Order: sequence, then structure tokens, then C-alpha cells
Amino acid sequence: MFCIEYNANNAEVANNIIKYAGLDDRIKIFVGKSSWELPKIANEVGRADFVLLDHNKKLYLPDLQLMEQLGIVSDDTQIAADNVIYPGAPDFLNYVQTSSTYDTHLVEAAHEVNLDAADPRGVFRGVHNHRWTSGAVPAKDAISFSRKMPRKDAKIRR
Repeated sequence: MFCIEYNANNAEVANNIIKYAGLDDRIKIFVGKSSWELPKIANEVGRADFVLLDHNKKLYLPDLQLMEQLGIVSDDTQIAADNVIYPGAPDFLNYVQTSSTYDTHLVEAAHEVNLDAADPRGVFRGVHNHRWTSGAVPAKDAISFSRKMPRKDAKIRR
């Protein structure tokens, strides 16, 4: 398994947990911007069976397209993308839903954090986290599940 983490401190914590779990021979974390690290991953792994996107939503589409160019995403690769409705990744969603090369389904999911209640550093305003306030309603969201279709199976769009 290969992961990309932009924040070196987060990567260090994750690596400590991975080592404690005895999985350090199976999981490798690349530290840096996804556009810098994806070519390195392509050299190590080649094609991926599964890709999880759960980072900066504005990067979902350019990162997917880079993974296509690098051959990481190819026929039958499964792609799960979190938070495609809220806060949203409209360009990505339009791409995988209208492209004849992807079969995409959305699964409704509540967003785990109300971003309107957080400042840019992710610190919640007020005395407590309103997510856990009695009667709080999480924002509507969805996870997209896409399969890169083999060319012979690609859907015809009209």
C-alpha cells in the first residue's frame, strides 16, 4: 500500500502507528505534494487496483488525470473519492460521471465535520465541537465509486 501525506508531522505519526501495527513492510508513505509524489509511486507500483482520494478536493481531478497519464489508473482500477458533494469536488465528479471511460456510482454519506464551524486551521469556533451537539445535523455528502472501464466495455454517451 502506498500513501501520500503532505504534512511531514502527520506522516511521522502515521509511520509510528504503521510500525507499531507491524505493517511497515507493507505500507509506505510518501511525503510531499501529490503531483511530486505520484511519479515516484508510478515507478514503484505501476498500476493500482484501488485508489482512495481524500485530500484537497480541488486536486481530485488533476491528480486523477495525472494518475491516468502515469498508468497508475488504468483498466479496472477502482477509485473511491470522499466528500464529493460537501465540501465538494464538482470538476472531478463531472469528469467521472460524464466520461465514457468510467462507471460511477454515488453513495450518500453524512459529512463528518461541518466546515462552516471551523476556521482555516481546522480549529472549531466556540467552546466545544458543534458536531457533537445534541440535535446537530451533519451536512449531506457522498462518496463516489468509479471503475475505469476497459476500452471494449466503455459506455457510449449520447
